[in-house]
Parts: sequence; C-alpha cells; structure tokens
Amino acid sequence: MNLAGQKGAHPGGVLVRVIEYRVDGGEVIRLLTDLFDHDAYPARELAVLYHERWEVESAYRQIKTFQRGRQEVLRSTDPQLVRQEVWAHLVVHHCLTGIIMQLADSNGIDPDRISFVKVLKHTRRSVVR
Repeated sequence: MNLAGQKGAHPGGVLVRVIEYRVDGGEVIRLLTDLFDHDAYPARELAVLYHERWEVESAYRQIKTFQRGRQEVLRSTDPQLVRQEVWAHLVVHHCLTGIIMQLADSNGIDPDRISFVKVLKHTRRSVVR
C-alpha cells in the first residue's frame, strides 16, 4: 500500500493483508490489517471482530448524538457533577439497551434490527406522560 503524499507516510509503502467479505450477502467490506499469520488470525475471525468494534462505535454515537442531543453539552461545570452526569447517561443507555434486548428476545429477532432511536423516543414519550 503506497501512502505517498500523505503526512507521515512511510517512504517505501506499507505491506497490508486485505480481507474482503460481504455483509449479509450485500455490501462488500475490505479490511486492511498488518496481522499476516492466517493461522493465528483467520480472516473470518477478524471480520467478526471488526464488526464488533463498530458495535462499540455505534453505542458511542447513540449516547453522544441521539440520547444526549446533538448540540447539548454536559450542563455541569464541577468535575464531580460532570462524572455524575456522564454516569447518568451511561445508566440510561444501559437501560435502553436492556429494553432492546428484551424486545429482541421476546420477538426472536437480532437486537441490531431494533432502532435505538425509536426506543429512545418511545421511552421519552412514556416518561413525559
């Protein structure tokens, strides 16, 4: 892989392993890695781990963008209160994820198929009532 012209690029290029796979028979994903040992790091296992890594990013997005609100910053100014507010967001996210898991389990579906935003909106309406 040649990164010429990019800041901090290695002059001789970088050797990478390309793992290509399809998600649910649709979108093609190409994963680049420096883990070359096929026996120690099977392609299928790396693909699954890569998908799981994006699950974490999705959770961060759920909290920062949807749950907290796009333009809303933490209201607290005291460090202890900031920690308390962050923990409150994490607890609420954990509870909403619990609701999603229960819905998925009772309907026999993958939890990833349930919209976090819809559960959040429904919960907000229920709390307001």
